[in-house]
Amino acid sequence: GAAFRAMVLVDDYVKLQRSHVLPADLGTALVKSIEKLGGFLANPINFDAGYNHGFTEASALLLIAANFPSFVESATWQQLATSRLTSLMQTTVGADGVEIERSPFYHFYVFDFALQVENWATANSITLPAAFLQRVQSMVRYSTDIIWPNGQIPLIGSSVRLKPAGFAALYAGVEKDDPQFEYVLTGGSQGS
Repeated sequence: GAAFRAMVLVDDYVKLQRSHVLPADLGTALVKSIEKLGGFLANPINFDAGYNHGFTEASALLLIAANFPSFVESATWQQLATSRLTSLMQTTVGADGVEIERSPFYHFYVFDFALQVENWATANSITLPAAFLQRVQSMVRYSTDIIWPNGQIPLIGSSVRLKPAGFAALYAGVEKDDPQFEYVLTGGSQGS
């Protein structure tokens, strides 16, 4: 909950500030709340290191650090957040590139979240560790192989209905680099 709150507050603050409609008193209060949330998220007690909730927590901490470099702890938080993201990818995604819960839905949940972080970091000139990026890339093969011809994933394990093509914009970079993934995602209309 704290991670989602932090993301929303950072988003609100940046948008209101950029639009020049943020009252000074509200701006001061938001900055104070965001810094407090950064401290909360940095505390190891509040980090879910062993499963997918940790992605939200580490990403929120990275978002705070990147958007508020003037905070005393921002450089430390950015390093901690990227370290946590890398560690999470290595513990929640097996060496075979498959999310450890072995659920196609949760595989795409983690894959999508990691791609969102990667896309955001690229757009904002944030360097992510090579180990994080390599593990994200390792997830492409299973993502390609598990999609059925009708575009859905099988309902194995704790999966729910999902049609990855509904998130095509997120996968644009993956499609560009992997023609087989593009073929599966587009139902054979593109790629090979």
